[in-house]
Amino acid sequence: MTKTRVAVFIACTAFVILGGLYLTQPNPTMWFNQVITVEQNPGYTETHATWTFDDPAALLLELETWRPKWPVGPPHTKSLSDRAANGRPATWSYPESVCTSHGSCDTLLEHLPCPNGPAPATGLHDPRFTQLALSTCSYRRIASCFPKDLQECFSRRLNRSRWLIVLGDSVTRNTFHEFFTHQMPQDQQKRLLLSAERVGGFVPFKRYYNQDFLVFGKFLVTIRFIGTSGGQQTIDNIVAGMSLSDSERQNLFFELDAESQARNESLIPEAKRDSLFRKPDVVVINAGLWDTRVMPPSYFNYSMTWWQEVFQEMLGFEPQQLYWRNINPVSTMLPHVDRTRQCMTNERIAELNWIAHNLLIRQGGWHSIDAFTAIGGFVPPAEALSQDYYHPSTLELCKVNDMVFGTICDVEASPQ
Repeated sequence: MTKTRVAVFIACTAFVILGGLYLTQPNPTMWFNQVITVEQNPGYTETHATWTFDDPAALLLELETWRPKWPVGPPHTKSLSDRAANGRPATWSYPESVCTSHGSCDTLLEHLPCPNGPAPATGLHDPRFTQLALSTCSYRRIASCFPKDLQECFSRRLNRSRWLIVLGDSVTRNTFHEFFTHQMPQDQQKRLLLSAERVGGFVPFKRYYNQDFLVFGKFLVTIRFIGTSGGQQTIDNIVAGMSLSDSERQNLFFELDAESQARNESLIPEAKRDSLFRKPDVVVINAGLWDTRVMPPSYFNYSMTWWQEVFQEMLGFEPQQLYWRNINPVSTMLPHVDRTRQCMTNERIAELNWIAHNLLIRQGGWHSIDAFTAIGGFVPPAEALSQDYYHPSTLELCKVNDMVFGTICDVEASPQ
């Protein structure tokens, strides 16, 4: 047996061992049953969970009565070409991007999952596929094409602390790297180095790092890198990212004042500074892709229960401040071309998405963004994924950015 096969055997066998340990942990009541089976495959053992519905009629009733929470009316009253002209000031410098080529700014992203919709399907035979046609939404390409409108959105939504924080794995890192390098106007952003500990503290491996940006000269955008959803290191990195030390805030105000002077804008009065950069106004969260490789669904269920406590009880966030972007699909070819990721299947991803939706969205009241369905669900097209078969392609990253900011900015999504 090769070293690779041994490594896969050990990693996937961990599902069984950890599953036995964490199944004893208290978990919230599910409205569906989880049936754990063990499948034997050449070279490794995998814990496989299937979901069975306690009451299919209740599921259909919930889906039939579901409606998007917003917007109440179509927001796209002006032509997109007019809005694009107003949304891209000529004095700003724009990077070249495949996401804004071929007149894409004059089109909507259409037939995508609506904000705060029902959980994504658990399989191709899910009742929502076979018995119910769900509503879809269109999104204006606010991140890709309308930075001035995005600035106005930040002024409206980040209206207390001027702070947006994004938590996630390498997909999130790639998504926001695309945003800052190929979507965000280059003269409207500045990467900050607030402290070495803030950049490298609590990350799962040294090659990863956290980032802080000052955008539009006045808003702080923080990106914190997390791997698996569980573990004290993950929670420590989350908690550490939610606050700034006195010296970090002082350095941030120095940068803020310098930007204001460069823009010929008035400095923020001392009396109004106390609430700034104290606690994020909006938190966008994604995790789970790593968990498919190293943790059983029962552990993910436990982690999501823990996340509810950390964000809503320990850190004191209101549900309307929290946005869960679910796990994206991978290529059906991935288990065949990368034996180290044979446990990373869309079926397992769907299980984790269901767990997170039940705990964070249905019980916790968080907002939801369905990237799994948007990128293709159980059989995503080949062009939706990069050459490694599990990171979304550049166009899909732009789509996810537009969905995320369209949901945060609320009037940018419209039922079809």
